[in-house]
Amino acid sequence: MQLIATKAFSTESSTPRITAPSLRLWILFAVALLAAAFYANSIVNGFALDDVGIIETNPTVRELDWTKVWAENYWPVRESPPDILYRPLTIWSYLVNQALTPNATWAFHLTNILLHALVTALVSLLAWRIFRSSSIAFVAGLIFAIHPIHAEVVANTVGRAELLAALWSLLALLVFLPASNISKLDVPPRHWAHGLLVAACFLLAMLSKETPVALIGAMGFIDLWRWAQTPRADRPSFFRYFAGRSLRYYLPLLLAFGIYLALRMHGTDLLRDIRGVHPIVNPLVGAGLAERLLTPFMLLAKYLELMVWPATLSADYSAPSIMPSANIFHPMILAGMLITALGALLTIATWKRRPQVALILVLFVSSYVLVANYLRIGTIFGERLFYWPSVFVTILAAAGICALWQYAAEIRFRTALRASTAALLIAASIAMSVRTYLRNQDWQDNIALAISTARDNPQSAKACQWAGITLLSQAQEPWMKNFGLELLHRAIELYPTFGDSYWEIAKYEGRQGNLNKSVQYLAEAARYRGGAVDIRIALSAVKSDIAVHPEAELLAHMNARLAENPQDPTRHLAKGLVLAGHSHFKEAVAAMDQALALDPAFHEAAAELGMAHLAAGDKITGVAILRKYVMQVRNNVEARCQLARALMELDPQEFPTALAEAAMNVDRAEQLGNGDSRVRSLRAELQRKKQARETPPILKVADNRLLSQPGR
Repeated sequence: MQLIATKAFSTESSTPRITAPSLRLWILFAVALLAAAFYANSIVNGFALDDVGIIETNPTVRELDWTKVWAENYWPVRESPPDILYRPLTIWSYLVNQALTPNATWAFHLTNILLHALVTALVSLLAWRIFRSSSIAFVAGLIFAIHPIHAEVVANTVGRAELLAALWSLLALLVFLPASNISKLDVPPRHWAHGLLVAACFLLAMLSKETPVALIGAMGFIDLWRWAQTPRADRPSFFRYFAGRSLRYYLPLLLAFGIYLALRMHGTDLLRDIRGVHPIVNPLVGAGLAERLLTPFMLLAKYLELMVWPATLSADYSAPSIMPSANIFHPMILAGMLITALGALLTIATWKRRPQVALILVLFVSSYVLVANYLRIGTIFGERLFYWPSVFVTILAAAGICALWQYAAEIRFRTALRASTAALLIAASIAMSVRTYLRNQDWQDNIALAISTARDNPQSAKACQWAGITLLSQAQEPWMKNFGLELLHRAIELYPTFGDSYWEIAKYEGRQGNLNKSVQYLAEAARYRGGAVDIRIALSAVKSDIAVHPEAELLAHMNARLAENPQDPTRHLAKGLVLAGHSHFKEAVAAMDQALALDPAFHEAAAELGMAHLAAGDKITGVAILRKYVMQVRNNVEARCQLARALMELDPQEFPTALAEAAMNVDRAEQLGNGDSRVRSLRAELQRKKQARETPPILKVADNRLLSQPGR
């Protein structure tokens, strides 16, 4: 059996072969055509999910700013994302679409489809270069072309980052590998510029997305693998071989990486601040060492499960649908560890007899290492993240299928086994094609995606929250809006400390005129989403609504809720807001003091306490509290404006530095506000205060007399 399996991967077998001496070009065209055909229905899709912020409403794309893309963050700055990314080539490709076909969503999707088709052809070409088998090349291309796990990448426009990164990574590998037998070192010498071409492909891959950095390690292993496969008699010394390879390839690769780092440092932060990633998106942010080491095995098992059985797919896998674990007996961790152990054993077993299998396995490891979250990234899991690793999974699966086909030729019941193998491959291909076709429709627009995401992953709090927001704000049918509200409440049940869910319900209840509930959820949003500018604005603005609402009704509701749970600081804040709205400032101060006593880190309660002191006439205490707030929450425009306004109201004789401190806060607000009209009006008021202070009193009297004279 071992001999038979060897023949399946060999071009030197004396038995009837499934390999071809050269790649049949029709295979590349066929798999590319299949890839385009089975994703063709996504061409009618609009923009969904991240497409909206990165493409549809992105000023850089809409205004065709060709130079800005190289010196700014992947996400628009106004979005203020926690994960700072740098993908200028991807953004540049959107500009090309916008320039050629302005605002035509079909053109963006057509580009993705064509890129996927090209990547599929290159996957087939790579499979053939490694195994020298047209059958393996075709099967690998077929699986990669139609697999539904790729729908998020192809049918969603922002998946282009994965497409471009995979395209340039494949080109880098194909240029790097020798055109003849890749396991031999005695190949015709290449031009010195060949290494620069590999480095250029690598740089373009990095400018599309960050993950291709692992290619440097993959290429190093390929060279090590080729050197180890060479017979000892023909093998050069290790130092001599790698010294030559370093000069030709690794130094240009490192130079390309240095250029990328320089561009990234100029355009954005070198590394994103992982502390800014919310733990609901990636629970590994706050995980311990054991969880960080074991959870990647769980993720590996989950990814491979979706490759084998992609029946249920989701746009989001946030907490608590996938949570870190340090339990070595967790079923998915055990499965991942077993898969890893089998892969290691297979690598050792095939190192000599079937070295191509060992090569593919190690290339898969290099592609998965960054997806695995050993180095924590912006999300714990995502189908799009597996686009590049799936290249090697599909090639390995194709090699296994072809090996089974070859094995069937050597046994007694070969006809039945071959028929079963063919029937299984055809059935799987049909099932995957149908699933891909249906999955493409889920990405048609935000409403379709919201319904499918809530249906397919109801255990993800962020999925429920996003779907709920989308249905409440964009759907027209009443049942969809009701479903959206249910999803937001489910998100709170799944993840009670995720403030965005409370905030969205507060806004919805406010629009519906349910002020009691709106104030209640706003207070809870203030606790779990503290520091957000819109929360600070809403807390100030809601008092105007409270002032015209019957006081007795609101207080009765707030007191009833307090009686249910007097240890909840948000309920004390809600009551304080009602009291402040009806000008009972001393009682409001007491309520907010109680909220802070229960939760000293409740920053928005502290800010409201400062505002209540100001309203009560205790300006010194109010300023001191707001000053402390802006030192803890440094990037809140509204808080800076509130503090500056309070400082300007202090007596300049008693507080001579108050205007200077106000100016400092206005300056900071201008930096954060990016043209905010409130900041401009505050600046004008500050200038008037300064001029009034600098004008001599006697001149003021003279001016007043002149203005009071008749005819003046």
